[in-house]
Amino acid sequence: MIYFAVDSSGKTGGMERYLANRGVALGGHITPIVYEDVFQLGELPGGTWIFSSIDLLTPSARRMAAHVHQRLRETGHLTLNDPVHSLRRYELLTALYDAGVNEFRAVRASDYRGDLRFPVFVRNDLRHDGNLSGLLHSDRDVRRELLSARFRGHALDQLLVVEFCDLSQDGWFRKYSAFRIGDRILGRHAQSSRHWMVKSDTGVRTDWAAEFERQYIDENPHAAQLAYFFDLANIQYGRIDYGLRNGRVQLWEINTTPTIGAGSSAKKRSAEDERYRELREPAVRGFHERFRDAFFSIDEQGPAPAVPITLDPVLRESAQHEQAALRQRAVRVKRLHRLAQHPALVQLRRSVETVLRKVVGR
Repeated sequence: MIYFAVDSSGKTGGMERYLANRGVALGGHITPIVYEDVFQLGELPGGTWIFSSIDLLTPSARRMAAHVHQRLRETGHLTLNDPVHSLRRYELLTALYDAGVNEFRAVRASDYRGDLRFPVFVRNDLRHDGNLSGLLHSDRDVRRELLSARFRGHALDQLLVVEFCDLSQDGWFRKYSAFRIGDRILGRHAQSSRHWMVKSDTGVRTDWAAEFERQYIDENPHAAQLAYFFDLANIQYGRIDYGLRNGRVQLWEINTTPTIGAGSSAKKRSAEDERYRELREPAVRGFHERFRDAFFSIDEQGPAPAVPITLDPVLRESAQHEQAALRQRAVRVKRLHRLAQHPALVQLRRSVETVLRKVVGR
């Protein structure tokens, strides 16, 4: 059995949906379980454990997850990802830049001093939905954007200011994505876009784009390099997103709660989207076959003894308070974001930002 530990906010990467669609053959082999439920157990079921969502754990939850991880390792069970020693986005980007692998830097917004190479952009350190800002070409622009982000409820210590690394070729930007499960690296996506922030909604849907992705998924050309990056990050389950600059990998993140995809679920699509889905289907089907095989390869066979565990009740209580505070912050940010779109508040925000810039000498 494989136990898939996930964040309690519901950011499971669609594991339940996957198991009901493309992953139906894995039924009875994978059990998703939220960390809050794990921490209430007196015994851990034996088997393989995947620690996902490690970047979303609160400090107290991370300490408890680390103890769970240690007990499983001590009793000989296979564990993927380390709640403490697996690198998260900021730590990984810093390590890659310091090692001369990545050609761009990222700093926490709370540590921003104006010494980055412009242009830059602002993004959330904990989320996986891309940029919060457009490209910013001066220190003044960055400080204005950070003031605006604070107005919308974002905490500076959860934001990154990232140097833009131009990976375009002939006007096209390409984003590659690959999964790791255990020792296997599997090519997943190769998206092409005219926009510098490549997401599924900015990618082109053409015959050549589908063929480009098929070749990437089938040939998996960067597997050896990607294995090195996963090892550097001490991550055995996750999805790596990256681009190429003069043939060299430039890594953006390793997501330990990656969206797997709903597969062939019934979702209303436009005629263009449906045609593109059909073009991609052979390659996507091949990926999911390898994806399922990779899960089967890490599944501990036969009965596995339970692992007794004792967690500090004070840590449990602290984790509950920290999680409640995070939920309140998320609700507050969402409300402030909606409010910030109101025309009257847009004008008010501009006025407040103007005053604040004068106060801080900008």
